[in-house]
Amino acid sequence: MWQIALAARVSKYGINLEDAMWKLPLAVVNQLVIWDELCSGRKPRWATDGERGAKDIDAMLAEALTAGG
Repeated sequence: MWQIALAARVSKYGINLEDAMWKLPLAVVNQLVIWDELCSGRKPRWATDGERGAKDIDAMLAEALTAGG
């Protein structure tokens, strides 16, 4: 099932599923998915450890910039 979701994401950018799975570095595919989320107006949530749970990217950046946490 995840292959269908991946294929839908990368096909928008002219990348086929085989290239996304076997030829492109994983970091490139991850960044493309994040870019797609942000362009769609979504706020990706990031898994964090322990009690902090999931945070959106804005909260994580604010915490990092203010040396909080």
